[in-house]
Amino acid sequence: MTAAAAGEKAPGAPRETRTLLVVTGSLSAAFVPQGVGHLRMTHPGIRIRTLITRSALKFVTATAVAAATGGEVTLDAWEDDRPGTPAEALHVELAEWAERIVVYPASWHYVARLAQGLADVPSLLALHTSRAEVAVAPSVPPGSLDSKVFQRHLAELRDRGYRVAPVLLARSTGGTRPALVPPPMPDVMALFDQAPPAPSPPAPAGRQAAP
Repeated sequence: MTAAAAGEKAPGAPRETRTLLVVTGSLSAAFVPQGVGHLRMTHPGIRIRTLITRSALKFVTATAVAAATGGEVTLDAWEDDRPGTPAEALHVELAEWAERIVVYPASWHYVARLAQGLADVPSLLALHTSRAEVAVAPSVPPGSLDSKVFQRHLAELRDRGYRVAPVLLARSTGGTRPALVPPPMPDVMALFDQAPPAPSPPAPAGRQAAP
C-alpha cells in the first residue's frame, strides 16, 4: 500500500501547519491579503484560520482576507457581539487547534493589552491559554521604539517566549519620522525556525526588579 493510499503524506511533502492569524487595527492590515498570498506560496502546507478585530476592518475586508487565506475569517468578538453566529467557546477551540499563532499586524493597543494580560476578546484569551508558538509583528507609530512603555510591553512578550518581529521603516501618513511596520509575512514565519527568546533573569534575592 502506498503512502498516499494509506492517507499519509509522501516523503518531502510539506507538513501542514495549523496557524491562527490575528489581524488588528493598523494600516498594515490593508496589505495582509497580499502578504498571505505570498506566504501560501512559500509555505504550501499551511492552514490558516483568522480572527480580525473591528478596528482592522477599517483597513481591510474579511472577504479579502478569506480569499487570500482560503480559510474562515471570524470577527474577534464574543458571541453576543457576533449576531447570527452559534454560541461556542471560540477561544477554547482556537487555542487547542492552533500550532502557531501570528499577530500580524499588531497595533500598539493590541500589544499593550496582550502584555498586560487582558482577555476582553477571543484572540487574547486564546493567546493566554494556548500551547501554540506565538509570533507578534508590531505595526506602530513613529517614535514607538523610543517609548519605555512600549519597550516594557515587548520585553514582557519576549519573557513569555513569544517571537517579536523586527520592524521596518516606512513613510508615515503624518509627521516627519518614519512609521514602523512589520516585515513580509514569510519573514515573520521564519522566526519559528529560531529558538524562542530566553526569559529575563530573575531579580537578585531581597531586591525588586526594575519597573
